[in-house]
Amino acid sequence: MKVSVLTLGCKTNLSESDLFKSAVIEAGHKLASLEEQPDICIINTCTVTAKADYQCRQLIRKALRKGAKRVIVTGCYAQHTPETIRKISPQIEVIPSDKKDNIINMLSDNTSSSLINIPRARPFVKIQEGCDFRCSYCIVWKVRGRSRSVPQKEIIERVKALEERGYLEVVLTGTHIGLYGKDISPEVSLYGLLVNLLKNTKKIRFR
Repeated sequence: MKVSVLTLGCKTNLSESDLFKSAVIEAGHKLASLEEQPDICIINTCTVTAKADYQCRQLIRKALRKGAKRVIVTGCYAQHTPETIRKISPQIEVIPSDKKDNIINMLSDNTSSSLINIPRARPFVKIQEGCDFRCSYCIVWKVRGRSRSVPQKEIIERVKALEERGYLEVVLTGTHIGLYGKDISPEVSLYGLLVNLLKNTKKIRFR
């Protein structure tokens, strides 16, 4: 099966899309471009601005024009205005941002979320998602929800796997990484996470 994964928006989205791509490969499927008329096209969207919403709709329509047999739209735009997306075409399947893990489960029985075949010198590793602040000018807290930290053990395992594959640097990303660990009991800080990462890795650098 041919699967295309397209991403708009932030580094957190890019990190999540890397997991989708890994699930595709682990399941024995082929990553493909839109030009190859994929069986499934997954579009990970953004909704920070009106322009971002417009770009999402453009990309969705492009995927349909290129002949993708199944179009799955997820991400912040899908979370914020799912009905607007569904009106574009009945062919579209909308999966809200808070249900993204369902895509990995759909693509592969292996849900270990290991990161493989990342086409960047500095892969992104998501350590946190969501925001506890309620800024009136920002929509992110509405579509991403409250801050949720990725367990330290899971982050360390991902980074070690990347180091074993030869990566020399990773970018730790999230919606508001300064909130990392505040929802974990016992509470841990971003500094504490970095200390543990350095203890469990050899030469890899962090941004």
